[in-house]
Amino acid sequence: MKRIAIVSAFMLTVCAAWGQDLGLPDNSENKPAAAPTINTSYSAVVSYPSHSESQYFDLAQNITYVKGIDKDERRIEKLDSLVSYKINDQRKTITKTSLQGAPASDKSKIVSDETEEVVYGGRWCTVRTYVRRHLSPSGSDEDGGMVEVETEFVDYTDMETGIAIRQDQDGGTMFELSDIQLGSQSGKRFNMPTNYKWEAERDLGKLMQGLQNAEKSDNPAAAMKDLLKALGK
Repeated sequence: MKRIAIVSAFMLTVCAAWGQDLGLPDNSENKPAAAPTINTSYSAVVSYPSHSESQYFDLAQNITYVKGIDKDERRIEKLDSLVSYKINDQRKTITKTSLQGAPASDKSKIVSDETEEVVYGGRWCTVRTYVRRHLSPSGSDEDGGMVEVETEFVDYTDMETGIAIRQDQDGGTMFELSDIQLGSQSGKRFNMPTNYKWEAERDLGKLMQGLQNAEKSDNPAAAMKDLLKALGK
């Protein structure tokens, strides 16, 4: 664990020096008070390992519009109700995905948790480094198909705006924002089509609840294996 902390501290130092241009004004000379939540509407480019998306966030509605790599698809995500709608303009269909009913994060599985404030990309950021212990598929029948692992996360949040600008997982960047532009967003982006066909509904909340119940059972490996079999049917 000490080695993880040393590596994390080194990475934070490198990031502070070589952070990319976020598109926000430099506030490195005057550290602001940390915003408890996002306090502004904005647009940004979100880069993932596989692709990039254009994201638009409206504070008043607590809703995000995402235009992905596929020119025919876009998403509207209602953050307060944990519901996402994938809209396909070519097929004129809507797919609903819900996280309602998902269990709250289990703090007992966080085995280390540290927070510090650093300058990244010319901006003061709150950087949280934490390690979570959880079950993961092993690919082997000898251990019931599951093994307990520890995953390190590093979350970067812009202190002044409350925007989550980056997350790393086990040393690799999972997402990162750039070209952030603060200000009100066009309400037209967040309007749902009224003449599209509802194609499917997915309830990921129930799935996540099943995963947590499996981890807490007397035999987590066996319970997780049964759950994976049920999902495969």
